[in-house]
Amino acid sequence: MTELLWRAPARLSLSGPAGWTPAQRVEVYHRDGDALVRVETWPVDPSADLDTLAAAHAGVPQDAEDPEDGGIRVADVLGSVDGRQRVLTWTDPAGGRRTATLSYVLEGGRMVAVSVVVPTSDPDKAEQASAITASLSRSSPLDLPTEGLPLRPSSIDHDTLRASWLAGSDPDTGPWQTITVEESFAAARHFGVPMLPGADTASWSVLDPAQRDLAAAVAWRSLQARGAEDDPVLREALELAAGHDVIVVLSTGGDSPTTRWLAARPDRSVEVAPGARPGVIRLRSFATAGLADLVLATTPAGAEVNASSVYRADGRLLGRETRWTADTDDGDVVRRGLADLLPPDPLTGPDR
Repeated sequence: MTELLWRAPARLSLSGPAGWTPAQRVEVYHRDGDALVRVETWPVDPSADLDTLAAAHAGVPQDAEDPEDGGIRVADVLGSVDGRQRVLTWTDPAGGRRTATLSYVLEGGRMVAVSVVVPTSDPDKAEQASAITASLSRSSPLDLPTEGLPLRPSSIDHDTLRASWLAGSDPDTGPWQTITVEESFAAARHFGVPMLPGADTASWSVLDPAQRDLAAAVAWRSLQARGAEDDPVLREALELAAGHDVIVVLSTGGDSPTTRWLAARPDRSVEVAPGARPGVIRLRSFATAGLADLVLATTPAGAEVNASSVYRADGRLLGRETRWTADTDDGDVVRRGLADLLPPDPLTGPDR
């Protein structure tokens, strides 16, 4: 039995004009270069015919020799008995025989195509590819209207804040508060926003609306029992995560890549980070003026950092981004990078 040692979630979002169709694709290659698993999905017309779509998608490489086509047949694909499957074999330019198993299914107005290509004479890679395919999970994106996001419409005093970050200030951090992803969505619903920063939507998005209502109700009772309304420390962390004026997202590369969120109001902010185990996030409040010093103290030296910010201005969502290499010998690089993420002064420069 194949042991699965890693997982690669894929969550991308983009927009486009009429006449364009967004197709999503994830490919997993064997390091030998002779086997792959490819998953594709794209929206189709509700009246689309699966056999027609499968026939248009299936095929062999142009340099294939002696191709054999097993034809399209009804098959159980990703749990649906109404799927289609096609098996193709051919000889590649190096003389090796290849087998491609192409599987198709329609789900919620989308075509899902799974392609598995392995050497015909290598049952181990075929078994491994099947295990990868079996691990596939699909989820629908959450509908998150931008007007409902936790960003408040107010404008912060960015000049004062920028000056404090450049000069340095003690962040005076409070203790970490640990909550589950379900509790984060419950808190978001309580405060009237779609989600809190740092919440992993993968498990939440597979629930139907009734299931989300039930999960949120149970999770909020759990938060109430822990002091979400009475404990000033937990209450402040949740309130800041559910309503802030600017949010800074830091992604740190290296052997252990991490992402964390710093949601700021003029005086107080909250840091949100993944917990030690899946399905858990941590929050701690701190003095907003000390945000740069908090980042300096908690970013490993030499780490590559990608930083971005989002805020509201003139009724629009705007953002800025930068990057730097963390170096404890030159903290000014980090300070200037973070200061540049704040909304610019309209008297000194346009928004970029």
